[in-house]
Amino acid sequence: MGEEALAPSRRLTWWQLVFPVLVLFLLFGVILPRYIDYEAVWEEITALEFSAVLLLTILGISSSWLDAAVYTSFIPGLGYRAGWKAFLGGNTVAGLFPAPWDILVRYAMYRGFGVEGSVAGASVVVGGGFQVTFAIVAPILALLYWVGTGQATETGRLITALALAAVVGAVVLVVVILRRERLAIRFGGFLQRAADWAYPKLRRSAPRDLVDSTVEFRRLLIRTLASRWWISLLFLLAMHAIRYLGMLYLFREVGISRFAVSAGELLAAYSIGIMMALLPIVPAGLGAVELTYIWLLAADDPRLAARIAAATFTHRIFFWLLPIIIGVFPLIGWMRRSGRGLVVEPTPRAGPGV
Repeated sequence: MGEEALAPSRRLTWWQLVFPVLVLFLLFGVILPRYIDYEAVWEEITALEFSAVLLLTILGISSSWLDAAVYTSFIPGLGYRAGWKAFLGGNTVAGLFPAPWDILVRYAMYRGFGVEGSVAGASVVVGGGFQVTFAIVAPILALLYWVGTGQATETGRLITALALAAVVGAVVLVVVILRRERLAIRFGGFLQRAADWAYPKLRRSAPRDLVDSTVEFRRLLIRTLASRWWISLLFLLAMHAIRYLGMLYLFREVGISRFAVSAGELLAAYSIGIMMALLPIVPAGLGAVELTYIWLLAADDPRLAARIAAATFTHRIFFWLLPIIIGVFPLIGWMRRSGRGLVVEPTPRAGPGV
């Protein structure tokens, strides 16, 4: 689809910046202190040995590369190093600004590496769809395991049934949309009418080919999924395997035994945690994810809660904050090269990255 459809207003409303800060204050200043002692958490974090820090650094960087490869694998001809740079740049923006600025920066950096616009857009859409789908399906699998082992209450079984029905319904809807071109035509018509109404109010000319662009984009999505979905899925599974193993390592490193929290219990909590990370209010569910682990695994044990908090916050440092810091460098490099905002003009070819 055209770049006009991807370009948002360049102004951020006050609530997009202030509201997340208020939520973070509520989480870290009011709710979390009821369950954990920050001083005890800090003591656990600073007790990590250098070898543990080095291992977690390697795992965090490897995880970010695999995360980027989920998207890069959908772009033929783009090198994985270039794809990693584009992902890191967008990821850094995601840690500082609300959506969809991170997506737009990643899209623009793909364009800067010579990727054709529709291919870059398809990568962002399909790769992001894979990520969201996994984050929703994983906790449902955990719920099914919970029900299958007889540990679920009647309410738990009902929630599991409703969640499973919702996922099945969503999958059927997506399949129907992809298989029926006339639905894409209707959706393109809706986009065209919305653009015809909104763009004049912004003193801009509305694009005139959104129906054709939507139909062509649908065809590109189908071709992309059909040819490379399994490669992207392998990268996605590998990425989450590393992140889960990193969390398991941290739980044992801070002194949480398998009798206190088993590997299976942690896997279930991890599955629910990645769904909580989808919360749009704060970056990557910051605070909400850690609180979820404490609620699910610590019960009323303050000492265990402090250790869980230490493990989850340390995991956050190496698997979330570290890639954001690294991403500052490719982001600054791209800004210096382009110097024109979010959208970079396409180059003549879609060559490999450097």
